[in-house]
Amino acid sequence: MSASDSPFKLLQQTISRSCTKNSKSLAEALEKVSSHLVLLNLSTISEQASKALSQYLRRPLLPIYSAFPQPALEAAAAIFYKVYHEKVLPTLRKQQNEQQGLWEGVLNSLLSGVLDFLDESENARAKVAKQRTS
Repeated sequence: MSASDSPFKLLQQTISRSCTKNSKSLAEALEKVSSHLVLLNLSTISEQASKALSQYLRRPLLPIYSAFPQPALEAAAAIFYKVYHEKVLPTLRKQQNEQQGLWEGVLNSLLSGVLDFLDESENARAKVAKQRTS
């Protein structure tokens, strides 16, 4: 997967067209993430590369999910689809347990980031609801 793939490109365009005050920092965060997407093109992944990719697919995406949920979650779904179908499933068929574990770690990190975003969103909604009832 590259930054030129459709959902990711749409996310980049959305951020670049944005007039929000933090759009520059969001664009920089997305650029850091996109620079690591080339690792998705590897046929096998090292433990170091897996950790680096996992790190960039979790925390750096949180502010992007918050600012632009739909295109950001669509990009995350596209990344998940690619990793699962092109990396995890082939390692299952070939019984490459080490590679399977490394790629599953990448998926785990990506999904954990989405869940972190959803937890933060839910907590924010709960705070607003609590303030309204007080």
